[in-house]
Amino acid sequence: MSHSKGIYSYVKKLVSRKALANQSTPEQAHHTFAQQVINLEPFFCNQSHTFQGVICKDLLTHYSSNPSMHFKECLNNLAFWHCHGRAIHTLIPMRVDTLLDPQQTHLLKSCLVESYLPVGLISIPLSGITTSSLNNVESTLQQFIRLGVKFEIYDFSGTKEEFHCLESPFFKGVHFSLTLIRAASQTSYSSEIFQKVLSASLQKKFHTYSGGISLVHDFNFARKNLIEFCYGPLLMPAVTKYQILRIKDSLIASMHKLTTPSTKMKDGEIL
Repeated sequence: MSHSKGIYSYVKKLVSRKALANQSTPEQAHHTFAQQVINLEPFFCNQSHTFQGVICKDLLTHYSSNPSMHFKECLNNLAFWHCHGRAIHTLIPMRVDTLLDPQQTHLLKSCLVESYLPVGLISIPLSGITTSSLNNVESTLQQFIRLGVKFEIYDFSGTKEEFHCLESPFFKGVHFSLTLIRAASQTSYSSEIFQKVLSASLQKKFHTYSGGISLVHDFNFARKNLIEFCYGPLLMPAVTKYQILRIKDSLIASMHKLTTPSTKMKDGEIL
């Protein structure tokens, strides 16, 4: 009898220790939340300041041998929003090299087909596009387009290769590089290139984007030149998929825009 009690006490203590070990403290819970990947950047209409969709750069920032894993995560986010009654347009930039790999291309298409998502929610801005790479992925682009995917040119800087790709019927949008935007506001040569791209985009009815916007001057330039959409830390930093559901308008909707920082102190400000 005493032997049974001893075993019972030992088991009870062991279970209590495991339960205590598995119980997370507020500090641990906060640490776990902090470790969550926050990789969704909202983009907004430059004229109305309204939320338009999300850009997820996982396939650019994490150059792994398994891009389909990141692609599937993006599709899961789309499914999550759709289950909550929101059809959110999502941009998933990727390197054009990814589509040169038949195995990866097959996996990406399989993920897309198995997702059962509404057609038209996904656009893929391609990074590093050249004339030769475009020729090599034409059939692949056609396959994705038949699945409802739209393609755009990512980080457009104004090279001859990019201008040639701009004539391709596969693309429906252009993301201007921040370097080109800033150069276009300072030099006539870059301004000429920028206006040429803008004119071609208007003629072809392309969507136009300016990303990485962190300065008011950049945003004002993009808005003045009628670029449709902006994204970057000035508008709103990257957020979680749960916060996306609560976004209504841009933070810049009520922001007083100054082209240069003011040196005058306001009431209540402290040096």
